[in-house]
Amino acid sequence: MSDQEWSLTSDQRKSTVARVAANISTIAFSKGQQVSDADAERAAENAERKAYTVARVEAKTTTGVRPHSETYEAYTRKLASLVLEAITTGHKQAEPAGQNGINTSTVVDLTGEREFLTKESAEAALAALLAPGSKVSQIKFSTKSFGIEAAEVAARAIGNVISSLTHADISDIIAGRPEKEVLGALQIISQALAKAKLKALDLSDNALGQKGIIACTSAFAQQPALEELAFQNVGCSINACTSLAELVQNAQELRSMRLYNNMSDDAGAAAIAKILSRAPKLEAFRMASSRVGLDGGVALANSMATGNCLQRLDLSDNPMTGDVAESLAEMLKGQPHLRALNLNDTSLEDAGVSTIAQALANSGMPLPGFAHHPATTCLQQRSCFEADMADSLV
Repeated sequence: MSDQEWSLTSDQRKSTVARVAANISTIAFSKGQQVSDADAERAAENAERKAYTVARVEAKTTTGVRPHSETYEAYTRKLASLVLEAITTGHKQAEPAGQNGINTSTVVDLTGEREFLTKESAEAALAALLAPGSKVSQIKFSTKSFGIEAAEVAARAIGNVISSLTHADISDIIAGRPEKEVLGALQIISQALAKAKLKALDLSDNALGQKGIIACTSAFAQQPALEELAFQNVGCSINACTSLAELVQNAQELRSMRLYNNMSDDAGAAAIAKILSRAPKLEAFRMASSRVGLDGGVALANSMATGNCLQRLDLSDNPMTGDVAESLAEMLKGQPHLRALNLNDTSLEDAGVSTIAQALANSGMPLPGFAHHPATTCLQQRSCFEADMADSLV
């Protein structure tokens, strides 16, 4: 095994691009497609660049350097896949700029095929954000993996639209990167977002854990107008939830908070409850599939009683048991705007369902669908109650 990381020379990569371009033209012709030499070369360069980036990332392991033969195999496998994809689906072109080369779109969404971004590919992907005079208000970087260099480009792009940016979706942006690089990239992007006046921030589907949440602190801790916050499927453990509660002190404008598929447990839920108690305008809350038990459920219910704006609540797939019903019912009585409630798979049992259903029936809330079934019928048939009340959070 070599101690040096796998790589190709510039001449080797150019030779590969030439061969791939010829193959693209040949395969396209056999399929009855007409592809110009220039288009074939552009497609080949794009595919080779992405495959090489993936291979360079996979060349490193936690214990050293991967065997060159394995890395080369990963390179050729990815390259072949990208070539076939290019022939089958073609390439998505960037939206043209407006007059004087100024980007007129207010949304930049990178969602699509997965890709490890380099400095060069990040500059190409974020060209609309980097353009002079750009007024982008919403960004979504999902499915693109940012290392340090790509994150620095992203920070520069964010800085260029800092006066207009209000919504940042940076979910799923670190896949396949080593921890040190992940934390560095998150910190760079978060520090750039700190200067924006954000209304919405989504950090879901990143393997954050407590370290990652702390690395992202700048993005959300000092945002006075933040209305929406999401940490779904991020490894939000008890310690991570505790850190989150300490960092989100200003929640006066918070209207939506979404957590899902985290191992938060009761102690984690109790920490999140502290945030909710500071959010009197909360309209939507989700903490599904997070191992929340009785104590955590009670803490969440009591904290949400602070306000009366709740419209959507999802606590599904948590073993809270029927003992949580009294606390939930008491809180729900004070939520006249409630429109969707999901308590599936919470082990409420018949007595718990009855308690909550009675509270809803007595409140006079116009819940969609539920009104078509008399409360007495739903008390007798638990499945009816769950089906009618299980609208998912948007």
